[in-house]
Amino acid sequence: MSGLEKILDDIRGQAESAAAQILSEAEESAKAIREEAKANADATCREILSQGEKGVALAKERALSSSQLMGKRQILGKKQEILRGVFEEALARAQQMPESEYFDVILKMACANAHKGESGTIAFGEKDLGRLPQDFAARLAASLPEGASLRVAEGAVPIEGGFMLSYGGIEENCSFSSILEAKKEELQDEICRILFPAAQE
Repeated sequence: MSGLEKILDDIRGQAESAAAQILSEAEESAKAIREEAKANADATCREILSQGEKGVALAKERALSSSQLMGKRQILGKKQEILRGVFEEALARAQQMPESEYFDVILKMACANAHKGESGTIAFGEKDLGRLPQDFAARLAASLPEGASLRVAEGAVPIEGGFMLSYGGIEENCSFSSILEAKKEELQDEICRILFPAAQE
């Protein structure tokens, strides 16, 4: 399990209680909307009672349908808010790992993404380049798969967390934000199944 996956697992656990609370608030808000809509519908029904039972039923049905739609939209908005929070927290946690753990994750990621039979460069953001362990290049060389070669670039690249690989002028974005974005749909579905099991039934 990679460092990012561990971070996501931790966040999922924390998010479950937050999700329950937020959804409970959303349900209460939706309930209030439904009750208000019902009251308005009843008032409207009384006003148009003279138009006959059919008109009353239709007006009430429309009002209730509108309130249910508003409630569903509000709950969906809360779910999207939770998911955004999970991804933002995952990115923040990845960038705030202790340095030793952080660069262990970087080494594993670099080895997993290195090209065999090619020589390339690995570049870091300004913050990471400034705190790169002195033995990082040696550890990287010793850890790479046979036939792979990576040299640490001297200049910084405009990313925060993770790295950029370059082979023959072609860059591969392995920043944490890029990796999370690439896996967003897959991870979002998984997180939804964990946080909102009732919605999957």
